[in-house]
Order: sequence, then C-alpha cells, then structure tokens
Amino acid sequence: MEHKHRQQRQWRFVVVPSAVLAGLLAPADSAGAATVIEATSGTAPRIISPSNWQYSAGAFNTLVVAASGSPTPTLTESGALPTGLLFRPNRYGAAVISGFQEPSVAGKTFTVTITAANGISPSAEQQLTVIAGTTTTTTSVSASPNPAVAGQPVTYTARVAPVPNGGTVDITGNGSPILGCSGLPVNAATGVATCTSTYLLAGSHNLSASYSGSGAFLSSSGPGTYKLVVNPRTPAYWLATTNGRVFGLGTAPSLGNANTSAGRAIAATAGGQGYYLVGAGGGVFAFGDARFYGSVPGLGKRVSNIVAMAVTADDRGYYLLGSDGGIFTFGDARFYGSLPGIGVRTQHVVGMVAYPASTGYLLVSRDGGVFNFGTGVRFYGSLPGIGVRVGNIVGIALTQDEDGYWMAGSDGKVYGFGSAKVAATPGGLPANLPLAAIASIPPPPPTIGLAQRFFNGIVHYLPHDRFSGLKVYGPTNCGGVDCDSSVGFQCPTCGAQFQGYPFYGFTIITFTSHYAALSYAITRIWTAQVLGFDLSIYGPNYVAGNAVLQQAPDRMVSAFGLAVGQPVVTVGTV
Repeated sequence: MEHKHRQQRQWRFVVVPSAVLAGLLAPADSAGAATVIEATSGTAPRIISPSNWQYSAGAFNTLVVAASGSPTPTLTESGALPTGLLFRPNRYGAAVISGFQEPSVAGKTFTVTITAANGISPSAEQQLTVIAGTTTTTTSVSASPNPAVAGQPVTYTARVAPVPNGGTVDITGNGSPILGCSGLPVNAATGVATCTSTYLLAGSHNLSASYSGSGAFLSSSGPGTYKLVVNPRTPAYWLATTNGRVFGLGTAPSLGNANTSAGRAIAATAGGQGYYLVGAGGGVFAFGDARFYGSVPGLGKRVSNIVAMAVTADDRGYYLLGSDGGIFTFGDARFYGSLPGIGVRTQHVVGMVAYPASTGYLLVSRDGGVFNFGTGVRFYGSLPGIGVRVGNIVGIALTQDEDGYWMAGSDGKVYGFGSAKVAATPGGLPANLPLAAIASIPPPPPTIGLAQRFFNGIVHYLPHDRFSGLKVYGPTNCGGVDCDSSVGFQCPTCGAQFQGYPFYGFTIITFTSHYAALSYAITRIWTAQVLGFDLSIYGPNYVAGNAVLQQAPDRMVSAFGLAVGQPVVTVGTV
C-alpha cells in the first residue's frame, strides 16, 4: 500500500475538566471550535511519565514524557541522550523521545534531566535513566481454562525468557487490550505476569503479549498465535408453576418450592444464588440468598393480578408487575413508567425484566408483544414479529450476556430471542405443566466504572456508572449489508445533543493509568506521522482517566469526560 507523506505537524492537547466541557460543548456543529477557559489559579506541575526507560536495537523506539498541572506545563530536557534519539517537545504538556538505537551505545546507560514548568512554583524535575538494551527476550502467553465459557473468569499468563529484572507486560485479544491485563509487572524471579478477566460473549480470540523491556533486557512481543476459545454459556433458567413448584433447567439449581395455589412469578437474585416466588396477590416468598423488601399486602393494597417480578442489579430492591402494566416498587427499585401511565389499557401483560446496566425495564404481553421503558433496554424481537400467534405467554427472562431473552408459555414451551438458547427438557419435568413464570441467572453487575461489551469480536469498554443510563449501538444495517461496522453510544443525561441519533465511529479502551492511556494515544498518532500514514484515520484521541476514546466527533468529548469523571486530554494534530 502506498502512503502519502505529509508535512510534520504539531501536537494539539486541550486539557479541560469534564464538568466544564459538558457546559462548553453545546449541540452546535461538530466542526465548530471548542472554547478554552483561561485559569486564574493553577497547580504546580508533576511529571507522570516513568523515570526509567529501556529501548531496543533494530526497532523504532518511542517514549512519551508527560506532566500534569494547570496551566499546562512546558517540558524541557537537558543532558546527552544516546545517539539516534531525539527529544521533541510541544506546547501542551508532553514530549516524545524517539529514534533508533545505534550499535555503538548498546548496553550503556544515560541519565538526562526532564523539567516541567508552568509558572506555578515549584517546577517539577525528573532524572530520566535511558538504557540501551543488549539481551534479546521472547514473550509467550497462555490462558486457563481453555476452552472457557462465556462469562467465566479466565486467567492469562505471560512468560518472558530469559527472566528479566523487571518491566511490564500488556496482553491483548484479537489486537485489543484485555480489561485489567495492561501494564502487568513481570516477576523478577520467575519472568511471569498474570491477570484475570472475563469474556462475555462466545468466540475465538488470538492472544498476544508484549514485554516492555527492563535494564539490559530488550522488549519483545508474543507471536499472537495462541488461541483462546470461549464457548457459549449453557442455558440456565427456572420454570415456576401455578402451584409454587420450581424446576431448574440447564445449570440453574432448584432451591425450594412455595406453598401457594396462586403462583404467578419468579425472579432470581443478582448472583443467581437465590430467587423469589410471587403470588397473584403480591405476596413474596424468598429462597437462597434472596432478601425480603416488602409485598403488596404489606402496602395495605388488595390486588389479584400480580404477574411478574424483576430484581434490581444490586439485589437491594425489586419490582412487582400487574397484568394491567401497573408497577409496584420495593427497596431501591425506581419507577420509570407504566402502561396505564402512557394510556395503554390492557389486562394481558405477563412478564418483565430489568437490565442491570440500564435505567429501565422491558414488559411482555400474553401474545409475546414487547414494551420497553427507560434507557439502555434493548429489543431483540417478539413472537408477533416472527409470525408466531399464541395467547399463553406467562413470562420473560434476560440472558446473562444481555443480548437476548427467553419467553415461556403456560404449556412449558420456551422461545429464545437474540443470544438466548433453549435448554433441553430434563427428565422428570411433567408434560403440560401449568407454568406460571420463567426466570434466569441474571447478567453479572457492571464492573465498577466500566461495563464490558463486545461487537464483531472487538472489545469495547463503555463507562456508564456516572450516567443515569447508557445506550449502546452496534453496526448499522443497510438492507442486510453492514454499512457502518463501528460502535456508538448515547448519553441521555448530557443534554439534548446526545439524545437523538446515536454517534458512530469510535472505540473506547482502558489502560492501567492515565499516563498509559495518554502514552498510547500520542504514540499511535506519532508513529503514524513518522511513517507517513494518513493522519485523518488516527485521530483525534480523547484521554480521560485511564480510558481512550478514539476518533470521536469533538462534541462527544463532553459525554466521555462526564462518563469517567476525569479531565480530558485531546490528542491530535493541527
């Protein structure tokens, strides 16, 4: 492929607190210029890049030197760098040391002084040790268990040989960072670095590990040929009958039955180690680790039409649903709307699910029709939508990957939508049982600060814990052809500009620190510029906290900064 060379450009970094960005970046044209507010006070600079750097022969080496502070610090370097390396500062709080290692300096150590100043005393100073490596290393990676099951924790092990005296390892799957597996310290006694993470969806993942180098030990990368196979999750759900009996299908355990002749609903706790059974009058029976937060009779209300229940993601509350679409909330469950509230008159609602990473819930009617309320709730189809005509649906249950759901009929027949697979009927399950409800082991709660989602085999980490809701969008489909294979999201609490059509064309990935994320974004564009690539496909990159938002419209940076609650650095070219 032929690449056009472009004139060298300067870096552009804009550092603004995310709370300010949310107000500054209005729903104006995304091509409009952002406003920068001059600070009337500031903070002294602090150098956040490492004080030791080992670089390698036979490869192009890049180190990002960076400092924090307000106003943005200016970096300078004094002392003699090894032959072949150049210090390239800019006006925006960072610099790049780059170049090839000359054979004459192999094995030698150099010390230079990095100074960061911004007019606020004291200036920051760092003694940076630069080591020209001599010892060649190899890096390999493995995973256990392999094959794994979707949603099951996997332990990744990287090995560096010969055993180095330090350094770090980054492990990737299909070329994308694995959550919690970046910047892993290498054990100086064994040469091993480990981490544990989870793939939520089934698929095949080529693993690779990259070693940073340390002292005289050169950096190296694994071949990327080790394959981790993640198999689909075994179906796991419960069926409850009208007389209070519970049958566990797949890997769902039966934890007990209720003494009732009017069983209408069942719902599992967040960890799948307990469940609730609910009667038509709104009485609640708790099993396993399920905790009681109240009932409809406890509210002094008399009803006979309760048909479903859904538990909140933190196990501290639940919803009870009436056949008319009316909803009762208990514990920390929040009300987001009901069918009577939107003028829908019916007595045919039979089930509901609440998405752990959403601010809403989904209702299903007797004929398999689906209604959704709130945000972050995804629709995967209905029985009328696929031409199935029934009138005996009794409930709905969400899959653990949140990419599908089951519906169950009163005759015990189960229908799957999206990723939902129907379990084989176990021996001993009565034929034509009077089924009242279905429940499943819920999806795992979101990782603190980040929810892990997968699209087209690429991992994206979407921060949402500081949103009241997050909508995630996959590929756009144009007449059966994927015309946009990128991913986008909406922030329903960040102003009108984020509530309409979803934004596409970016990826969010996370690293172990703010500096690691900043270094990745700068190095990515810097390398492209040095090699003469078309820079328009490499930036801008927005860095907030330990995450990088790649190739987003300018007005999306406010939502990104708000999501992670950190200052945002824009890395690009002008």
